[in-house]
Amino acid sequence: MNSSTQSIVSRTADAYDSVPYESLPFDTAQPEHLAAIAVLLGMTPVPLTSARVLEIGCAAGGNLLPFAIKHPQAHCIGVDLSERQIRDGQAFIKQFDVQNVELLAMDICKAGDELGQFDYIICHGVFSWVPADVQQGILAACKRLLSENGMAYISYNVFPGWHCWEIGRHLMYRASAHIEDPKQRLAVAMEALRVFSEHASDSPDRPLRQILKEGLKRIEGQPWYYVLHEYLEPCNTPLYFRDFVGHCASNGLRYLGDVQFSSMFRENVASGEADTFIGQHAKHRYDEEELFDYLSGRTFRRSLIVHDHRQLNLAVEPSRLNTLFVSSTLHRVNEPVSGDAVTFRKQNNHDYKLKIRDPMGIAILDLLSAHTPHPVDLPTLLFEYWTVSGEDASKKTDQDILQGLDTIATFLLSLLKKDAVAVAFQPVMATNHISERPEAFALARAQAIIEQSWVCNTYAQVVPTEPIMKALLPMLDGTRTVQDLLAAKQQWLPANEPKQHDAASVLQRNLERMCATSLLTR
Repeated sequence: MNSSTQSIVSRTADAYDSVPYESLPFDTAQPEHLAAIAVLLGMTPVPLTSARVLEIGCAAGGNLLPFAIKHPQAHCIGVDLSERQIRDGQAFIKQFDVQNVELLAMDICKAGDELGQFDYIICHGVFSWVPADVQQGILAACKRLLSENGMAYISYNVFPGWHCWEIGRHLMYRASAHIEDPKQRLAVAMEALRVFSEHASDSPDRPLRQILKEGLKRIEGQPWYYVLHEYLEPCNTPLYFRDFVGHCASNGLRYLGDVQFSSMFRENVASGEADTFIGQHAKHRYDEEELFDYLSGRTFRRSLIVHDHRQLNLAVEPSRLNTLFVSSTLHRVNEPVSGDAVTFRKQNNHDYKLKIRDPMGIAILDLLSAHTPHPVDLPTLLFEYWTVSGEDASKKTDQDILQGLDTIATFLLSLLKKDAVAVAFQPVMATNHISERPEAFALARAQAIIEQSWVCNTYAQVVPTEPIMKALLPMLDGTRTVQDLLAAKQQWLPANEPKQHDAASVLQRNLERMCATSLLTR
């Protein structure tokens, strides 16, 4: 590492010590999700129960903790340049006695064999924010530290989409470079972006005003620490997808696939002449995926990489779904006249519409909707389908079962390619009902005690908390009945609560919300 790079690395570490990044979980950067995508792409991942996991750029461990809590026999190590964030994470781990997580303040490029090898390596939100030779160092570390059957996840800003945001970033960075105080600098940078988004050229050949307006819209409302580190750090170096693939190859690694599974399929991004052009001129799937980025304007990629000597059958086959679990947030929005298609929409994205005419497909999506948000295995779906169809499952032969599974898997794979369903590597520990002795996810119980406005659910997703939920969560350790909770209402129900007289309904409402947001495990 030359002196210029070392200077940038030191400044970056100082910046994160001065303004820590909120240490969040990311559901698509969890080993459970990586393993599920790897199965679809022909791998047999290392079992999660005893896996070794490394996170590069772990902050205070917020993305490692959900996995570690759910898999106490696994071993997780997080490394980060920021000593402050590592100390914060270590304090949390010590306070709540998390035995299988170790956080280290260190430069991964200098790590030797003392760390051991890892089945899952996660590097989220780091690669684009370091100099080129550090990027090479990260890939070299992945090669050195990855187990034989392991996989690494690396996210990065990607061209050509990020070219649009670079104009605004450069304006913000250069217009505020003379200011040292982080908050003052960000205020000036945002003001520069606002002013120039109103006054820059808007001619057809130089549409700067529109580009800056879109850039401003993109970051308004984002946490200030995010904007500071994303736009005002000395390094933010996006790259083209094929260049990333080439860097991997030069380090003995190969691209496996994208954790956003649907992004790898041409039918989702190309049509008409664009589809024809890609079919004629893309000689490799790497060429094809980079051309997809030109069509979609994609700005961010999340790639899975493995050792380059791995021989894998990347042709996605329906049978690979048989060992996975499937979920969907699609729900019906109409009751069709006989023979008409049924329209389904996503709960969290009403712009997403899917029309299904096939009766079996409609029934399968209705069954998945009944299980929402939890995933279900294909044999269960098949037997439930036979039940709602009035068929006697006890009379089905082995051949019937195999044919039924293949039919369902083929249908679900077509939906997975459209981002209409999701897959999981294993069942999730959340429950669909409120038990007599409710128990919340252990990590959420711990996080509710500390000063933050959110907790992590069993899917490694952020759930905002309100005062009553925050007070209730630590009490939900499975030892108290609902009546016990009501008897102790003074511990969680504020004296000024308008419904003080109706604690039972307040408790029920909060428990139902925790259940709906996958915070309850029993």
